[in-house]
Amino acid sequence: MVSGLCALESSRMQPLMQKAAQHQAARRTARRTARRTMTARAVKLIVTARGPDVQHAIERS
Repeated sequence: MVSGLCALESSRMQPLMQKAAQHQAARRTARRTARRTMTARAVKLIVTARGPDVQHAIERS
């Protein structure tokens, strides 16, 4: 009886947990891409401010 109830409960919870996990993953990837674009923009700003020699150094690293 208890195992049947647990199975029913878990089957009901599965989609919710999946949705929550997907949402969390989506938020995490969004944050990661935002950070990447920010760093890329910052590097571009630094490069344009400093000049071509710095650009070569950054490209080499």
